[in-house]
Amino acid sequence: MLQKPDWTSIRTWKSNRTGIMADKVPVLISQLADSDAEVRNKIYWQLDNTIVIQSDPSEAAFYAVELLVELIENNPDENCIEAYELLEQICIGSGYRIRESSTQCVIDGQLQYLSVAIANEFYRLEDRIRKLKPNHSDNLHRLEYIVEHLDSQFEC
Repeated sequence: MLQKPDWTSIRTWKSNRTGIMADKVPVLISQLADSDAEVRNKIYWQLDNTIVIQSDPSEAAFYAVELLVELIENNPDENCIEAYELLEQICIGSGYRIRESSTQCVIDGQLQYLSVAIANEFYRLEDRIRKLKPNHSDNLHRLEYIVEHLDSQFEC
C-alpha cells in the first residue's frame, strides 16, 4: 500500500447497516489464520459479507488484498484456507467488473475505478503472490485461479 489507509473512512458493504465496519477489517484479517477452523469460519463470513459479497468487492477489498497476502505469507498453509478464498473472491469480482462500469472511489488520494484499482493492487503484489507455495489442494486451486487472472490481465 502506498499510504496507510484511514479505515474509518473506507466503505464496506455494511457501512450503512449494522455489522462490521471497515475499521474492524484489519483486526479480523489478523485473526483469520487462527488454528481453530470454527473461529476462522466465523471470521471469514464476517469479512465475506463486509469486503466482498457474491464476488462484488467493496472499497475495503482494495486494502484487504495486501493484508491477506501478508497473512498467507506468515502462517501455516492449513490455517489460510479462508484467506485464499477471500483473495479469490476479490479477484473474481474485480475481473468481472473491470469490463463494466465500476464504482469509483478515492484510493491514495486519487479518484479511481474500484475494479481497476484492485486489479492494479494484485499486479503490484504479483511477485509475492507468485511466490506463495500452498500445500492444501483448495489453496493451490485458488492460487492457480488468481495467477490465471494475472496472466490474462483479468480477462478470464
